[in-house]
Amino acid sequence: MKVSLIFTVLNEGGNVQNLLDSIMKQSRKPNEIVAVDGGSRDNTIEVLKRYKKRLPIRIILARGANIAQGRNIAIDHAKYPIIVSTDGGTTHDRNWLKNIVKNIEDGYDVSAGLFFPLPQTKFEEIVGKLFYPNMKKVPDDWPPSSRSAAFTKKAWKKSGGYPEELYTAEDSIFNYRLKAIGARYKTTRNAKSYWRPRPTFWKFFKQYFTYAKGNGESLLALYKYPENRMLYAFWLLVMASVISYIYSIPALIGIWIAFIFAPLLRSFKALGVSKAGLVGWALMISALKANVLGTHYGLLRRALGLVKAPKISVIREVG
Repeated sequence: MKVSLIFTVLNEGGNVQNLLDSIMKQSRKPNEIVAVDGGSRDNTIEVLKRYKKRLPIRIILARGANIAQGRNIAIDHAKYPIIVSTDGGTTHDRNWLKNIVKNIEDGYDVSAGLFFPLPQTKFEEIVGKLFYPNMKKVPDDWPPSSRSAAFTKKAWKKSGGYPEELYTAEDSIFNYRLKAIGARYKTTRNAKSYWRPRPTFWKFFKQYFTYAKGNGESLLALYKYPENRMLYAFWLLVMASVISYIYSIPALIGIWIAFIFAPLLRSFKALGVSKAGLVGWALMISALKANVLGTHYGLLRRALGLVKAPKISVIREVG
């Protein structure tokens, strides 16, 4: 069966070359690549054009499109029945495409690849150890991130595709839609991809705030969702603090001491009693703040009716 590889880009001139280099090294090549650019202001399109002689790339300009819209546009333009999705900042093992497609050819509707951190600094290594999923523990029917996923075009169409009103959490909702139509999932443990963690505290905070905002806008924040554990912990802390303030000031102080030291102990367990452990603790506190602020901001936007698909000013294929 023939394969269409799709991804979206926006100002990814510094990253997309690494992705394309890893695609060129694949033991199985895609039959076509559909790249949708959301209106880059850097050299992204020029980089993509340079690879057209070596890879079967089709470049579609969709100025103003978000990631969900870009993916739907790419899939709609794709020629072939198997869709493989990735992201501009991702790189892949040489057998990634061959392995992730095999489950689809064996009759599954969705095939999930695994992804791992690719740190370039000590800070990024700490982020990877603390915040990336443990790929050894994911279930056989794990719903994939769209940075490493394969599915049939038929299932995409039947599910309604990616939710275009969302900037993030779009692949989570897409997975829910696929599950709702009875799509059969299979994790591909030998399909490995790599993703660079955020390099600074601010970029890390902004990433988690954006993810949490998507959880709020999509209403995933109201369901049993792994990322919501920090939100639940926050509200338990608030309720316990109110009760303790009413009945016992020492108990209130104890609760906040426990709140401060619990993530510290977890960080030390993962990273050791060291400077890295302290950085990890600060990151965990930062992630909690980003989750709480982003989720409530997203829920507020949803309540006010502000969650809408952006307008796309241009959709055209470029040579």
